[in-house]
Amino acid sequence: MKDNIREKETPRWVRIFSCVLFGAYTFIYIYAFQADALSLTQHILSCGQTQFNAFVGSCVITLLALGLQYLLQRLLPFKGALYPFSFIPSATLLVFLTAFTPSVSYGAIIAAACALLAWVILYFVLSYRRKQVSSSTPRLVMYNGTVGCMLAIFLFIGMAGQTNDVWHYELKTARYLNEGKYDKALSVGEQSLATSPVLTALRAFAMSHEPEGLGGHLFERPLPEGGAELLFLEDCDTMRMLFPADSLYAYLGKMPQRDETPQHYFERVAKTYRKYAYRTPARDYWLCSLLLEKQLDQFAKELPLFYEVSDSVDLPRYYAEALILYNRLRTKPTVLYRNAEVSANFRDFIEMEKQYSDMTVRSNMLWQTYGETYFWYYLYHPFRRTGK
Repeated sequence: MKDNIREKETPRWVRIFSCVLFGAYTFIYIYAFQADALSLTQHILSCGQTQFNAFVGSCVITLLALGLQYLLQRLLPFKGALYPFSFIPSATLLVFLTAFTPSVSYGAIIAAACALLAWVILYFVLSYRRKQVSSSTPRLVMYNGTVGCMLAIFLFIGMAGQTNDVWHYELKTARYLNEGKYDKALSVGEQSLATSPVLTALRAFAMSHEPEGLGGHLFERPLPEGGAELLFLEDCDTMRMLFPADSLYAYLGKMPQRDETPQHYFERVAKTYRKYAYRTPARDYWLCSLLLEKQLDQFAKELPLFYEVSDSVDLPRYYAEALILYNRLRTKPTVLYRNAEVSANFRDFIEMEKQYSDMTVRSNMLWQTYGETYFWYYLYHPFRRTGK
């Protein structure tokens, strides 16, 4: 008899175990994965008047979720091994919290609604069955059933909630930029190949604060298609994260003009401050926009206006690679530049290129070794403006 538990009873250890497990998961889920998303949601709903505190907010939401479960369990009680199903409404609450930012997720809303409907139907079906039969549940079966049900609920939250990795990278990167933590901003998603135009623009802003500047880091990360637009932030991008486009404009020194293309904006600002170029990052935004647009001839023409081009002077990594590539591709280059290390790297690139006849295979194999070079970007990266 000690090994069996009546179905109509819910052991105290099951209630405590389930609540502790759900509470711990909810706190970690909010604090570690959704805090930035909820910060944006609160910023939008309050029109920027209040801010979301990750720790306090996570505690409050966890208590609300547990309180909702407690109230509904008193109204529609699930007993015995079925007790974990009482957490389904609280699980849908967590899904709804991020179902409307940055845009309405109809899939999440439908999934949450179906879960609630299933919860109600399940209650009445089980209530009817309990009237027909009285059974007992072995303790081990109840334990395994409790853990299995809770894991299924956690899986539902993880799959139905807002889990777009790139958007979360954008949010976290924006938060670090606002805090002035540029190294941490660049560490976000560093092991992932997933990216976006907005995430690239945020990373470029962080890179420009590094000692080598944008010209020394831009092509280290995977880049989407988009050309010079990848360095630019639109006002509408603020709706996706909490880093205002005005921060970029203030950093470069001027506001963009109406209907001005990103590349023209970078050129105008860079040349406005050309005599102060050593003090402003605008020069690197302009030069890197030329590299992204694969305008090598224009780049070779503009680079000496902002940097001393000499065999004895070190240039930022990607400027040096671009000049070596320019000298190899043009029969009569207007700017001559020599760098033994970069030239040797380019020769190795060409030798490896000869090993593969198929274009797709060649591109993929070269990317594994030279994906962080301007050589690969210029010769193999697809180029298309995104209209971001």
